[in-house]
Amino acid sequence: MRAIHEVPRRVRLAAFDVDETILSIKGLFSFAEYFFCARPGASGKVGGEPFAAWFASLRACGATISREQVNRRFYRAFAGYESSLVQRCAFDWFRQLLHSGEAILIEPVLAALEAYRKNHIPVALLTGSARLFLTPLAKLLDATYVLSIELEVDAAGVLTGELRPPQTIGEGKWQALCALLEELGIDASECVGYGDHLSDLPFLVRLGQAVVVEGDEALENIAVKHGWRILPRSCVVPPRSWRAGCVPELTS
Repeated sequence: MRAIHEVPRRVRLAAFDVDETILSIKGLFSFAEYFFCARPGASGKVGGEPFAAWFASLRACGATISREQVNRRFYRAFAGYESSLVQRCAFDWFRQLLHSGEAILIEPVLAALEAYRKNHIPVALLTGSARLFLTPLAKLLDATYVLSIELEVDAAGVLTGELRPPQTIGEGKWQALCALLEELGIDASECVGYGDHLSDLPFLVRLGQAVVVEGDEALENIAVKHGWRILPRSCVVPPRSWRAGCVPELTS
């Protein structure tokens, strides 16, 4: 039985990382594989290179360049595609993911998010994934705000492969969240944040409360030092309502 999640007092906004915090998977990588290999008409290649080779190269370069640089290389793969095509594919990908039977959600984080929404506390998704990829999940979660990668689109509606600032990775996550808090008139001390990786530290450490999903030893050690809660990575399949044809339709 799902444990009842108690909402901390004096919280005015809850900010959640997405990949490996709400989702148990790297959603942006899962979507890329669908887009380049599994969607109707996909060639299995990225810029003429087999997807597997491109992806292996992308992961390997993470040893020598920053996550921000890796993220930019990842999104440049979508240059030249219509924004509308990418978003349609995101909805198709997410529907398939929901019906795959995979345990794609981290249960204690989902329970926490639902508790905040039930108590009318705004929820912000704060992620290095692109808004185009994230829209189906954001709609199902009824997220109040989405702070994510915004892909540059030209006048013809085609992705350029470049990103609009700020890039919501590492320190960029805090920049985006800080701007939202200033707009809303909410102090960082009145917020709680959820993350799973050391790259989430720039926003977690600045908030009044922080919660960590287990899996990154470096972040867990910091959580212990600060007295932050550490949640188990308990994965579950999506709720039945999500799998009953309830994924919102693409309307724009």
